[in-house]
Amino acid sequence: MRSRYSVLREALERLGDEFNEYASIPLFHDLIWGPECEDWSIEEYAAFTENNRRVDGALWEHWALWPSRSACSRFFGFDLAARGFLKRFEQLACGGYRILKELRDLHYEKSLAGFRCDALRFVNFSVEEYNFGWLKLVHEWAYRFPTDSLRGRCSWWRHDDLGCDIDDVPTRMTECRQSGARYHSHPVLNTLEHDVFSASSAFIRFCLAPDYFIDLGPRDGTPELNLPAEPSRPYWDSRSGNHGTLWFDDQLIKCFDKPAESQQILLDAFQEAGWPAEIENPFLGRSEIEDYNAPDCLRNTVESLNERHLSEDVIHFGTQDNRKLATWSTCGQG
Repeated sequence: MRSRYSVLREALERLGDEFNEYASIPLFHDLIWGPECEDWSIEEYAAFTENNRRVDGALWEHWALWPSRSACSRFFGFDLAARGFLKRFEQLACGGYRILKELRDLHYEKSLAGFRCDALRFVNFSVEEYNFGWLKLVHEWAYRFPTDSLRGRCSWWRHDDLGCDIDDVPTRMTECRQSGARYHSHPVLNTLEHDVFSASSAFIRFCLAPDYFIDLGPRDGTPELNLPAEPSRPYWDSRSGNHGTLWFDDQLIKCFDKPAESQQILLDAFQEAGWPAEIENPFLGRSEIEDYNAPDCLRNTVESLNERHLSEDVIHFGTQDNRKLATWSTCGQG
């Protein structure tokens, strides 16, 4: 009886709890974009990594070129035990990216107030491996919407020459000691200030409740990924019982033990529309009903639909605009 959106949102919330179970595991990540924000060539990437392994005292690191070649990942840690959690992180990240893909595919933004998925609208989920796509989003949020446990920096890789011309940094070239191949010395770097498990958990919490974090750091515009809790809506199951059942919040409102065609027509219309607060009179334009009779038909149907509720004082049906519209609301709703 719950919508697919609610199921996916709850799955993402559970995933945040799973990430949080591994919080503080010292597994860190750098996202390094291709030279001048273009794709890496295989040769330049090989030369770059050959000359840049373990340059900051990390006890271990794992490099990976993304399938799109737009960026590469550097996982690293100062505790050898953290290396054993890399596979678990990749599994969780892939699961999160699949949930986001399904949310994007729902196209729910037109029927659920507050739901936004602009950050995913043009994502090509088939290009990146899902753990890399997840990391891209986490890094973006860490830089643009920092919180107490989700912060990131954007700079140039291994650049500390403050006296140089800043415009020359992205084009500086270096020669690989082993192969002699040349590569860009300082591609753009995004780095997370927290471990990847904590950052991922914080990213999920932010998407589920961005307003909660509004005062924790500077905001770069409106977050393009916002997943509010879905308000409760009725659910009409035309196939259950003898002739259908109407539910709200797991409460059985009506059970039809005999045909009630006009009520079923109205409930079908609400269910198909996704239960907005109001819909057009569904009896207008029906071949068996003259249009001038449609307002009276709606009034009579609504009166019948409000009778004999098995759970009383839960929802109420009504009409508006001279019975051109059918409405529903919770009984406590003003």
